[in-house]
Amino acid sequence: MNESASISTWNLLPELGFAPDSKVVSDIMPGLSINFGNLKLSASYLMSMQFAKIVLLSGVLKTPDSIAEIHIEMPRQVSSREQCYAWIVWHLDEHSKRGVFKPINEYGWIAEGRKNKHLLPWVADMMAYEARPICEVRRDWARIALNTMAEYFKVDTSSKVIFSFDGNVLRIDYTGKVIPLPGKGKKWPNSYSIPARCLENLPKRLMKERVFFSIWKSQLYIGGYVYPGVEEVLL
Repeated sequence: MNESASISTWNLLPELGFAPDSKVVSDIMPGLSINFGNLKLSASYLMSMQFAKIVLLSGVLKTPDSIAEIHIEMPRQVSSREQCYAWIVWHLDEHSKRGVFKPINEYGWIAEGRKNKHLLPWVADMMAYEARPICEVRRDWARIALNTMAEYFKVDTSSKVIFSFDGNVLRIDYTGKVIPLPGKGKKWPNSYSIPARCLENLPKRLMKERVFFSIWKSQLYIGGYVYPGVEEVLL
């Protein structure tokens, strides 16, 4: 969890309906619990098996045709109330049949948490990955481009290679030498540069008919090959 998070998970739980429960073992006593009718969810303030400081939510979810053990490790600090709701509901949904937690005793924050799952770090990361700059190029075109770049790099690797995609053409620009490739995908918001020296070991074999060029976390992906050192070039 980001160090800038500033709301105590433990202090938020009573607002959700968690009440003191002397039967729940916790480093802060008493522990807490909430009864959904088909699930008593206990909250403990403790250290995890990996020595992480957490708030552990645990219990057994029972329905007429299923039973599931609940084990949710939450950070002790969250960025907002909405994120706290979403964190709990996401895990309860994951443990529930057909992916939707249906408590006997309803709480308003359950629906709100479900609406705010985009606030969860792993969900936000997945959404960002799906929205990353990416385009699809035919293998024969990609092979020509890679071979051409390799020839350029035999002479000089002191400059940067710039990649851009307008929705139809992937443009690879190295010191004014432009390699255009027909491609498919959504227009990239910006261009991206990478030092030529980082691309000296370009793929020599492309196994699939379609080759994907993409940018993710300062890295260029060409098919299954990864090249670090990417920087955004604002348009």
